[in-house]
Amino acid sequence: MKPSKDKSSSGQSKPGDIEYAEGSLAKGSVIVYVWRQRDAEVVAESIQASGVSGGVVHYHGGMDNGKRANAYSKFMRGKARICVATVAFGLGVNKPDIVGIIHMYLPASPENHLQEIGRAGRDGRSAQAIALVVEEEALVRHSQSHSDLMSQSQIRCVIFAFRKLVRQTIASIGCGEDWSQVAAIGVALPLQIFSSACDCKTETLETIFSLLELKEESPTPSVEVDGVTLDKVTISLKRRKIEALMEQEAVARVIKKIAICVDAPAGEKKEDNNIQASYERENSRRQQFAAYSFGSYCFSVTECANSLGPEAQPRHIFAALRRLQLNGEIELTFDKTAAGKALRLVLNRSGIHFFHGTKDDDGQQLEDLASTLTKDMNSIATASANKVLDINYIMRKVADVNADESCEDEDMDAFDGAAKSASLVRFQGLTGQYFETPQHQSMTDENPENLPAFVTNFSEKEIQIDTMSVISDLLQISNNGASEDSLQLGNPATSDYTALAVTKFFHGMATVRCPMNFCRFHRFFGKWQAIRFSTLLETVQRALMHANQ
Repeated sequence: MKPSKDKSSSGQSKPGDIEYAEGSLAKGSVIVYVWRQRDAEVVAESIQASGVSGGVVHYHGGMDNGKRANAYSKFMRGKARICVATVAFGLGVNKPDIVGIIHMYLPASPENHLQEIGRAGRDGRSAQAIALVVEEEALVRHSQSHSDLMSQSQIRCVIFAFRKLVRQTIASIGCGEDWSQVAAIGVALPLQIFSSACDCKTETLETIFSLLELKEESPTPSVEVDGVTLDKVTISLKRRKIEALMEQEAVARVIKKIAICVDAPAGEKKEDNNIQASYERENSRRQQFAAYSFGSYCFSVTECANSLGPEAQPRHIFAALRRLQLNGEIELTFDKTAAGKALRLVLNRSGIHFFHGTKDDDGQQLEDLASTLTKDMNSIATASANKVLDINYIMRKVADVNADESCEDEDMDAFDGAAKSASLVRFQGLTGQYFETPQHQSMTDENPENLPAFVTNFSEKEIQIDTMSVISDLLQISNNGASEDSLQLGNPATSDYTALAVTKFFHGMATVRCPMNFCRFHRFFGKWQAIRFSTLLETVQRALMHANQ
């Protein structure tokens, strides 16, 4: 832009007016990709305030469905020329007249970048891909790529807690010692409880069991991931007591057997010191189930299906409950909070045998499984980190190209034989090189000078002191209210978990047990983000070993 002589209504210029030169993306549809949800709103407002013509909308996963649909519709129908969005926008977008893709952040990987810029130029005309990336973003992206990394102690906690859950599920079916004859069972893994106990995100739990599902080699158990579902329901009887309903409904007999009575029928006193029962009772009262006088019951749909019979599925329970609701027998409400969500898993006979084990089982098979899954999770995190290094390397190399250079390419049919820019040629060459690089390696392995600006000279003594200070502070929040089966931060037996938690904290990553509202104000949160994650983790591990000697 440049200062101009402002023109009044009579055509005379006034000092201070701004005139904008028409840019190469002044016409046609444009997608501006940003990293965070709040950035989408801020950037959209800035573009609109600058006077760019054509209309602007923003789009991100945090918007309600109506606003998202409205923004999508406006952009697709040409009512808004520019869409500022996170990666939540893109799948299924097939708008032929998109002439430009602008990235205002470093994409997570070359694959992501290619997918996003591929949404431009679908009408066969030339289009532009512009990336406005700052060096510091590579460090932040590199940190975030380790957010799903888990220690072996954490994965061991998941696996052994799952065995306990399988045994509880078998016991609830009521088959006694003859559990080995059960062909298959469904297990509802309570995501919030497992997430807190093992200090990992619910998405990470899904990844762990997905890896388990994909394994085929013996003696890995057979586990099928059925997906996240609303598993906890509460029913309130509106016409008669549960005993009367049991005479006609098989599902009522199962509910009576497995459910927690959260509100006793009128005239009956329900004394229960069970903490879970107390919680469910209070929850039901908040939802006004006490308005009915025949009792309220809370239970797991998956457990109900298991108890109903070997052929029963959760969908059969849902159907029966809906029918009873339509008939006016019950009031049905799903717990839609995090506490009511479960990851439903189906185990066949070999899976049941593997996880149930025997009374004399020392758990060595589970230990071996935890070790294997830890290696798999480490590989995923390493691959994600390498992708960040590689897209940063590609971006830097392309940025170094002289913009005035060009070269001819006989294969440019899509551009009617036009000359490719030198930056496009460089980008295509580097992208091809990326896909030829083995998955466990990075393009920067042979070009270490092109790594992000990691700090390599640091005081190990200072990190040791910081580590002890951070552990002291984290203990107050992380172990507060933790259950008996939960991982304990600072426990010498799970030092790998403690080291990883501290390293994530130093890299500016909150965890389930140490949430952002605690972390953001801490003086050490994100302090050592400029050190490569693996290097910092090794340094913290040495600090803990030194402290335990």
